[in-house]
Amino acid sequence: MSKSKLFIVSGIAAVAVLLTVYLLFFNKTNEKVLNAMPEEVICFFDIHNANDFSILLNQNPMFGELEKTQLIGELKQDLNLYASALSTNPELLSDVLNNNLIAGAFAGGKTEVDYLLLLQLKEASRLNLKNFLPVLNNKKPTATPHTFERVTIYELKYPNSDTAFSFAMENGIFIYSTSAVLVENAILQLKKGNPVTENAAFNDVYDKMNTTKGYSFYINVPQLADYFSMFSTNEKFPAIMKMKTFASWIGVQPEIGPNGITLNGYASASGGEQEFTLAKYHGQYAAEMHEVVPANTVALYRINAEQIAENIAAGLKDEKLNREFFDYWSPWLSENILIGVSESLDEHVDRRTYLILPAKDKKLAESKLKYAVVQDTLQYRGHQLMELNCYAIAGKLSGMQMPEYCYGTWVNQSLVITFDKLQIANMIDAIENGNTLDKDADYANFKKHVSTTFNNAIYVDLSKSTQIVKSFVSDKHIDSVEQNFSLLQLFSQMEFQFTENKDMYLVNGFVTFQSNPTRKGGILWKIEVDQPIACGPFAVKNHNNGQQNIVVQDTTNMLYMISANGDVVWKRQLQDKIISTIHEVDFYGNNKTQLLFNTSSGIYLIDINGEPVEGFPISLTTKIINPIALVKQGMNDYRMFVGCENGNVYGYYKDGKPVGGWNPQKGAGQISLPIFSFTFQKGLTIGYLNNTAIQLKKENGSSIQTVPLKNPTADIFTTNKLLAVLDNKGNVVTIDSTLKITNYAADGNWTDMLFSDVDADDTLDVIYQEDDYFKARSISGKGIFVAEALPAIDKLVDITFEGTHYFGYSTLDKQLYLYTATGQIIKGFPVQGSADAVIDDISGNGDKVLITTIGNTVLAYRIL
Repeated sequence: MSKSKLFIVSGIAAVAVLLTVYLLFFNKTNEKVLNAMPEEVICFFDIHNANDFSILLNQNPMFGELEKTQLIGELKQDLNLYASALSTNPELLSDVLNNNLIAGAFAGGKTEVDYLLLLQLKEASRLNLKNFLPVLNNKKPTATPHTFERVTIYELKYPNSDTAFSFAMENGIFIYSTSAVLVENAILQLKKGNPVTENAAFNDVYDKMNTTKGYSFYINVPQLADYFSMFSTNEKFPAIMKMKTFASWIGVQPEIGPNGITLNGYASASGGEQEFTLAKYHGQYAAEMHEVVPANTVALYRINAEQIAENIAAGLKDEKLNREFFDYWSPWLSENILIGVSESLDEHVDRRTYLILPAKDKKLAESKLKYAVVQDTLQYRGHQLMELNCYAIAGKLSGMQMPEYCYGTWVNQSLVITFDKLQIANMIDAIENGNTLDKDADYANFKKHVSTTFNNAIYVDLSKSTQIVKSFVSDKHIDSVEQNFSLLQLFSQMEFQFTENKDMYLVNGFVTFQSNPTRKGGILWKIEVDQPIACGPFAVKNHNNGQQNIVVQDTTNMLYMISANGDVVWKRQLQDKIISTIHEVDFYGNNKTQLLFNTSSGIYLIDINGEPVEGFPISLTTKIINPIALVKQGMNDYRMFVGCENGNVYGYYKDGKPVGGWNPQKGAGQISLPIFSFTFQKGLTIGYLNNTAIQLKKENGSSIQTVPLKNPTADIFTTNKLLAVLDNKGNVVTIDSTLKITNYAADGNWTDMLFSDVDADDTLDVIYQEDDYFKARSISGKGIFVAEALPAIDKLVDITFEGTHYFGYSTLDKQLYLYTATGQIIKGFPVQGSADAVIDDISGNGDKVLITTIGNTVLAYRIL
C-alpha cells in the first residue's frame, strides 16, 4: 500500500469523522414529504417532535457549542425564525407541534449553507397563504408572490432588517426556506424532479431506520464530500473526494447522555465506487485496541477482511503484480489491518502515518520480506529497525510514487511500518513507556460506549487534530475554521463502527463531550542529532509557517534547525561554538525572520533556511568573550554590541557599520554577561558589567554612572526601566529609570541562585539552593516557599514564556523539576531533561511545550 493511499485512508478517517462533529445531530417519516427533498441535500434532520427538538437545539450545552459552526448555527437561526413565523398562526402552530418536520442543508454558494424546511400540513391544509403575513419584532413584512411550475411562492421581507424568507404549499406540504431557490427546487422535485426517495442507497437506510421518536440524522456522503471540498486545499481535494468511495448514505439516531452522544443507525455502500471501505471488507473484528497503537493517535482506521488477499489482489490488473502479491504478502497477512496517524505539531502530518500488519506467521513473513530489506543493523531501545525499500514492498503493488525508504520493526507478532524514522522511534518509545492507547485511562473509559465487534472502525481524537485539520483547509478559509478549534477539545474522542448486516451495515458510534476539557501533558517527541548538544535549545519563529522552530548546536559546531514536529529541517556547519542566545530579527522590515548570534570569532546573521545574509559574518580581529546584545530603537534601527578579550566593546549597526562612540568603547574590561539597555529619564542607557562595577553609558558612549560591585555577578535582570544585579553571595542591587540605586542584603549560605518572578506579581524574586532545600524569596527578604530537594541539584532553572516564569532545577541524574508559586512540583514533573530548556507555543495552537536536551537528544513535552 503506497504512502499516498495510506495517507488518503487516514485522511478520510480523520476528515469524515472530524468534520461530522460540525454536523453531528443530523425514521420513518412521511414519504410524501421526502418527495420534496432534492437529492443534492448534504444532510437532513428528520424531526418527530419539533417542540422537543427546538428546546434541545436552544438549551442543550452540546448544541450550544456546535452552534458556532455554520451547519448547526444556520439550522438554529433558520428554525427559530421558522417557529417564530408559524407560531403567529394557531393553525400552523398546531401542525408544527404535531407533525414531522424535515430540515435539510444545502450548499448555497461558496461555503454558505441554506436550509430547506418541509412540513406535512393537516389542519392547515386549506390555509390561504396569501393572507399569511406574520408580524415579527413589531414589523409587518412586504410580500412578493411569484409563480413557479404553476405554484405560488411568497417571498416576505421585513423592512430595515436582514430578515427574509420564502414559502409555498404544494400537495399538502408546506415548503419554507430563507432561499427562494430552495423553495423552487422542492416544488420541482414534487412535480418532476429527482428527490432523495429516488436514491436506492437512501431508501435502504431509510427503510431500516423506521423510528417515530425523537429525531434522526441522514448524511448524503457524496454531497458531504463536495461540501467539505469547498474548504480544502488543491492538494487535499482528492483525499476528500475519496469520502465518496466510503459509503453512499448514513442514517443515525443520536442519544444525548451526560458524557457525550451515542449514535446508532445504518449505512449503505451501494450506488457508488466503494473501492476499499464498507463494500469491500467483511468479517468480525475484536474491539480491543491493538497493543502497538500510540496514545497520541489522531486517527485510526481498523479493517477486518476474511478474504483480504482476494480483496487486494482484485485491484491488481498486472499479472506480475498479482503473482508478486500472492508470493510475498498473502501467505502471512492476517485479516486485520490498522492504518493510523499520530499527532503532528506542524503541517507535515503525512510523516506521522503508520501501518500495523498483524501476521499469521512471523517467521514466514520475515523470510518473504527479506527481498525488501535494505538494512537491518539499526537498533533502538532493543528493537531491530529495518530500512525497507518502499517501492519493493508497496510501490509495485500501488503503482504510485513512493519515498525511497520506509522503516519497519516487529513488535510481537505485528509488523509496524512508518515512512519517517522519527515516527517509528516515537512509536517504540510509546510502547516501552506504556504510552499506548490500550493503556490510556481516558480511552479505557471511552471504549465502554462502543460495541465489542465490527468490520470497520474509524477512531479519531479531535483534541490532537489541529494540524491535520489545518493541512486540509485552504488559506482563504483557515481563519473561519480556526475560530471553531475550541470544539476539537470539547468533542474530543469519537469512534464510528460499521458491521456487515447482509447488504447493509449497522452503524454504532460515540462522541465524547467535555464542557471543561483539559489537555494531557507528557512527551510529544524526541530526536537524536549526530553528536552531544553543546548549545541550545532556542525557539525561533519560522515566517514560512508561523510556527516556532528549534535550533541546537552540537559539539562539532554543527547547527540544526528542527521543526515543531521534531524533524531536522537543515544542518549547517559552523567554525565555532555559539556563545550567545539566538535573536530573532527582521533586518529588512519584510516580515521575514533572520537569526542573529555570535561565536568567539564573529557575528552571524542567517536566514530561516540557514543561509548567511549578505555582509555576514562580521569578523573581529580580537576574540569575542560575551554574548551579543541587540538594541532596537525603532522599526529597523538595530544595533549590536559585543565585548572582546582586549577589554573593548564594539558596536555595529545592522549593515555592519560601527556605532559612534562604540568603535570601540575602550577600557571596558572583561565582560562575561550580555550588554544591556534600559530607558533613563534622559534617554537610552547602554550598560555592561565588568569584574568591578556596573558601567552605565549614553548612546554616544559617554559615561553616565559607575556602580561598584563587591562580588562576582550570579545573574542579571533587565526591563525597559529597571536593572537588577544578583551577586554570588545573594545580594541584590537595583537601578531604576531615575538612576536610583537600592541595595538588598542576603542573610544565608546560598549554593546557587537566579532571579525569577515566582508568584507573578511583577516584583522581582530570587530562587536559590541552600543546603538540601530549594527556596524562593523576594529580593527584600520575604520568604515565599521552602521545598525539600531530595535529588542532588545540578543547576537552577528559570524559563520565561509570555511573561510567566517557570522555575525549578535539574538534577545530576538528568531529571528536570518545575515548581508552582507555593513550592509544589508542577503536574507531570519531573521529566527527563536538563537545565538547557525553553518553553514556547511551537505549534501555534496554544499549547505550552517544553523543549530540553540530554546528550545528543532533543525532547519536547506538552506541559499543563
